[in-house]
Amino acid sequence: PDRLAAEIAAGILILFLLIFIYYAKNAYMRWLNAGFIVILGGLIALDRAVPGGSFALRYVILFMGVMSCLFSVYDIWDDLIARRINDSDASVFAKMTHTSSRCWGVIWGLFALGTMGGAVYLNLLVIQHVLPGPSIASIHELSGATTAALVVAASVLGIGILHTIAWYNRVRINLDMPKPPKLYSS
Repeated sequence: PDRLAAEIAAGILILFLLIFIYYAKNAYMRWLNAGFIVILGGLIALDRAVPGGSFALRYVILFMGVMSCLFSVYDIWDDLIARRINDSDASVFAKMTHTSSRCWGVIWGLFALGTMGGAVYLNLLVIQHVLPGPSIASIHELSGATTAALVVAASVLGIGILHTIAWYNRVRINLDMPKPPKLYSS
């Protein structure tokens, strides 16, 4: 089931990358999309050529999916909660509902986290019924690949948050901007 799911996901990604080549505004984006198409096509060919399937395609698709989910939460935080963009969807919703755009950022962030949590929960339910064997009782029983994937994803998210904080402080210092308002009073 993992092999077929990875091939279907890669095929869908290739389809959308082909569409995005048409809408790309410059040659760099067209070449970047074409490069990803070649890489995904090569991984599909490798997966088909190796008896039993190659794990490379599955891990690349898993990595891209996890990073997309984590980046969506980070992007909601960066664009709607940590700083305010007046032309965002959250600002439009705030005007329509007479609330704060940060309120909508928090709502969307909680929805994104809940969706990811639900996906992890459903994945664990499926794995429990598909793969026979003892269930995992603690984090120490995870495989090396699972632990590595979790560490890489958490590290990239942490580096992204640190980069945003450092960039914001650098811009504030360079432009002699006032300190941002506190989100809550202590």
